[in-house]
Amino acid sequence: ELLVPELIAIKGYHFPEGPYLEFKGKLNSISNVDLIERIVKIASEAIKSNTQVLTKYVEPDSIKNFEFKLAPGEKARGVQIEGFDLVPCGGTHLRSLSELKEIGIRK
Repeated sequence: ELLVPELIAIKGYHFPEGPYLEFKGKLNSISNVDLIERIVKIASEAIKSNTQVLTKYVEPDSIKNFEFKLAPGEKARGVQIEGFDLVPCGGTHLRSLSELKEIGIRK
């Protein structure tokens, strides 16, 4: 959302055999190449600066674009990288981005 407000992240899969992010919307404010370059730059800076990653349980309506169904009264699990919105996620996460060496984007 910081780089391309017309795209909304709705899904992610972060395992070695085929990681991806899925967005809703149409990219029209920047080229694919420029977007990839900017993302790699921002991510590299976040890795170097030891940016924290938090896991939180919150009310589902407090997560932007939350589209999953939960049992009544059940809390939603989300992950939040310091400085970014909380997003729904049930996986395992780093405590800090400094645990990464680098990122790469293929397409």
